Amino acid sequence: MITLAYILLGISLVLVTGRLLVGPSLSDRVVALDMLSFIAVGVIAVYTIATGSAVMLDAALVLALVAFLGTVAFARFVERNPSLLGSAETVESKATPASASAERVPAASSEG
Repeated sequence: MITLAYILLGISLVLVTGRLLVGPSLSDRVVALDMLSFIAVGVIAVYTIATGSAVMLDAALVLALVAFLGTVAFARFVERNPSLLGSAETVESKATPASASAERVPAASSEG
């Protein structure tokens, strides 16, 4: 069973590496890089199960947190520089406030 997990992680590693190298946009490449780090977390988890030693779980946790922070940093970067995205992707530079975009509902009159 452990061997099957390593094989599946290896296949996903190859597929994600292909997306990293060929990805048509910057977003595809960043998501692929994020997936590579989570595949590494999976490899560490399978290794931990196979050996019965929990020593590497701290490294897996730190790697997962750093990968998440990297993705958040990329999202903030793209939010400030939307021109870096591919031509098929669009991002609004500034979101409109909810009060400006919401439909105005007439106030109920208290006639009576």
